[in-house]
Amino acid sequence: MRFLALTYAEFLVGSHYRRLRLGVVPEDPGGMVLYTNHSNGLVDGQLSLFASQRSPSILAKASLFKIPILNWLIRQVGAIPIYRQKDNVDMALNEDSFREIHAHLLSGGALVIYPEGESRLGHTLRPFKTGAARMALGAQAKCDDAGKASIRFQPVAFVYEEQETFASRAHLWVGKSIDAQDFVAAYRLEERETVRKVTQTLRERLAETMVIARDPESFAAAVQIDRVLHAQPAGAPPRLKALAAEWDALREEIPDEVEPFRERLAQWTRSLQQLGLEGYDLTGPRYKRSPAGRLSALGTLIVTALLIPLWLPPVALARAIASIGRSTPDKLVTVTLISSSVFVPLWTIALAWWNPVGWGFGLSFLVTFLWALIALWWVRRAGRPRPLRRAWTRLGLQGFAQRVDSLWVEKQHLDERWRSLTGEDRLANVSWSSPR
Repeated sequence: MRFLALTYAEFLVGSHYRRLRLGVVPEDPGGMVLYTNHSNGLVDGQLSLFASQRSPSILAKASLFKIPILNWLIRQVGAIPIYRQKDNVDMALNEDSFREIHAHLLSGGALVIYPEGESRLGHTLRPFKTGAARMALGAQAKCDDAGKASIRFQPVAFVYEEQETFASRAHLWVGKSIDAQDFVAAYRLEERETVRKVTQTLRERLAETMVIARDPESFAAAVQIDRVLHAQPAGAPPRLKALAAEWDALREEIPDEVEPFRERLAQWTRSLQQLGLEGYDLTGPRYKRSPAGRLSALGTLIVTALLIPLWLPPVALARAIASIGRSTPDKLVTVTLISSSVFVPLWTIALAWWNPVGWGFGLSFLVTFLWALIALWWVRRAGRPRPLRRAWTRLGLQGFAQRVDSLWVEKQHLDERWRSLTGEDRLANVSWSSPR
């Protein structure tokens, strides 16, 4: 059943995001507390399951165990409930959870926790709660008594380039681990003060591997500038971190010069999005269209046309439900993915029941459902957002070459303007590669 739950989680995340990993989580013996930032609701939890080669358990607020479907999913992946005072529950119930957590870490298991608490949209790191430090240090003290391997804290930062956009990128940036063994002696002497210091250390270590931006505008600007300066998205998080810090500094120092550049950068990005392209695609004065690329683009357009009746109605319904109450992007994505995972099979059953070709219900359902999965994989295989617009541009039937060429020229102007704002030559050592 765990395999089915992980497959389901993989499908939910994989149907919306393309994962890119920077760094590897060490697979040393001993327990591991993997902790992350929390800005994308349930998606963070699903993404955490694939941050390590292990099969981690997740700490989840107890209220999630009351939600249908989600209750089954989180139980199958080994989630452990945490009871919060603001939920008006008996806090003594956490004693059983802590015993389970300690036993899991003592046995060398991995645990995922979100020290910020609830998911909240943004690109800043909120104050950490002390739970992660208390759990790990308490378990480490028992490890020492039992002569077992030490427990370590492992930071992993999640970076979503375009959180709400289908087929956009989600980066997993692995940071440097912290050995809980280093704090056990102090923990035995001054438990509360040591927990406070370790909590602060955990926050500082995660901040080193997280893109910090003053607001969504600064983060978006960093993403857009990276696409001006570089030819591929791999390894983007450290670049985005530096660009976001530099952008915020320039906004304070020379706002009158930064604002026109921001507007020009945003207009360039919108023009690219209309063509389904990104700045990474513009690697030369001519956007190359090979015969194989045109054939792939044609296949994408055909598959998408057949995909629309299978996916559009249920996904549109899920999106409408998610939009009720003016949901924030993190909740919008979570509710859309969960709802789609219910409505798409139900819609497939309805289409199979209608059965216009005269097949039996079972065969009709199987063919329809498999076609929906294959079509979704095909549309996402380009690894870029807006795959339909991108395919239309790559096909090249509407004479987009001139528009693409003008956007390439604008990219060079933006690059030069950015270098003039920062006073640095950023063209050095840039490796240009052919567009995908």
